[in-house]
Amino acid sequence: MDWDIFFFSNNFCSIFIFIFGFIDEGMALLFLLGRAEGNERGGSLEEEEYVLACCEAEAGPLTVAVLVSGGVDSSVALSLLKRAGHKLKAFYLQIWFEEAFDNYWGECPWEDDLKYVKEVCEQAGVELEVVPLTKEYWDMVVSYSINEIKAGCTPNPDMMCNSKIKFGAFVDYLEAKYPTGTWDRVASGHYARIRQTEGGERVLSMSRDERKDQTYFLASLRTDQLERCMFPIGCFAKDEVRMLAQKFELATRDRKDSQGICFLGKVDFDEFIEKHLGTREGLFVEDETKEVMGKHRGYWFHTIGQRKGIGLSHGPWYVSSKDVENNIVYISKNYHNEVRERSSFLCSGFNWIAGITAPQAKGVLRCKVRHGPGMYECKFTETEAGGMARVDIKGKDHGFAPGQYAVFYDDDICIGSAIIRSMPEPLASKAPPRDVS
Repeated sequence: MDWDIFFFSNNFCSIFIFIFGFIDEGMALLFLLGRAEGNERGGSLEEEEYVLACCEAEAGPLTVAVLVSGGVDSSVALSLLKRAGHKLKAFYLQIWFEEAFDNYWGECPWEDDLKYVKEVCEQAGVELEVVPLTKEYWDMVVSYSINEIKAGCTPNPDMMCNSKIKFGAFVDYLEAKYPTGTWDRVASGHYARIRQTEGGERVLSMSRDERKDQTYFLASLRTDQLERCMFPIGCFAKDEVRMLAQKFELATRDRKDSQGICFLGKVDFDEFIEKHLGTREGLFVEDETKEVMGKHRGYWFHTIGQRKGIGLSHGPWYVSSKDVENNIVYISKNYHNEVRERSSFLCSGFNWIAGITAPQAKGVLRCKVRHGPGMYECKFTETEAGGMARVDIKGKDHGFAPGQYAVFYDDDICIGSAIIRSMPEPLASKAPPRDVS
C-alpha cells in the first residue's frame, strides 16, 4: 500500500493531513513522526511541517524561554521546540507558599513536579533554571483570589497567573537578569495559537482542540505580552499530545493532568479559605420560599451554581445567590429552571487585544463565560455608566456570577475580556427569611 502524505496549509499555518490507509488521525501523526526520525532535528522540516506548525520553525533559530511545569503539555512543548531547532532554556517557576495545612504537608507538594521537570530537561539536553516568584505570586494571584472571595465574587486565579506571573513577573525577571534582546519568545504548554495578520500583528487564536482550548485563561494578556508568546501544542488535540509524549518517551507521558485551583495544589480549598477568612455562621435560605433550611460557616465557602458541599438533605440543592452583607446563602432545587436563565450581563474592566477597541466591538461577536467549548453569539453595547457595558447573548445561561470573566471572540480570534459585575435581571430577592431561629 502506498503511504502518500499531502500537506495543505492556509495563511495561518493550519495544516491538514490526508493519509491514505489510515483511519485514525493520531495513528497518522505517529506514522509521520516515525518517518521523521534519523537526524538531530528528527527529519527535514518538510516532513515535520504538521508537527512543528505552531513552533515558528520557519523563522529560523529563535532564542526561547520555555516555561515547564512537570506536566505532559509543557514537556511536549519543550520537545517540539527542540525539534524545530530553536535555542532553548527551560524555566520552572517556584510559586508555592510556606503555610501549614493539616490535610497535606510535611514535604513540598510540588516536589514531584520539579523532579519530572529535571528529567524532561535532561532528556532534551536543555538547561533548567528555577525562578523564585513566591512573593509576586502571593501578591498578585493569591491575595487577589482571597479578596474577591471575601467580596462575594468568583475569582479566576488562572487568568491572573498567566497575565501577572507567567507572562508578567517572569518576563520582568528575564529582562532584569539577561541582556536586552536575549529572548525572542516565551513559550508555554497552553492550548492556544498565535497567528499573524496580514498587517504583521500577532493575535491570539483558539487551539485546534476546542474542548481543551485555553484562550479563555489567556484573554487578560496585553498586546505587548502576546508579541513574545509561543504555544507549540496549540495545533494539536490533547490525545495527540499524549501520543507525542509516548513517541518521545517523555518521563511525563503517563502523568495525569492537574486539577483544581492553580495555587492550591493538594491543599483543600475550604481549609485554605478558613485559614485566611475564618468562619462566621450564617443561614441557608430557600430562594423560592425564603424558609431557613440550615446553617453554613460563611458565604465565602460557597459560589453561585455550587452543588457539592452544601450538606443539606432533601436536595439536590444549588447555590443560587448570596447576600454578602447579611451572610445569607440562597439555595434552590430549581436552579436549572427556565425562570433562572439569564441572557445578559453588565461588565467592566475591559482588556482589548488584537488591535480591537471598544467602539469596534459592537458587531456580532462570540463570548465565553467559562473555560470549555461552550460559546454564545453576543452583542456588546456600551452603557452610559462609566466604564460599563451590556452584553446580550443569543441563548440562556444559569452561571453568570460577579467577578467571573467574559471573553470575546471574532470567529476564533480572541479579542479581549471583561469582568462580569451584575445581571440586569434581578437574582434572588434580598427579602429577610421567614424563620431566623
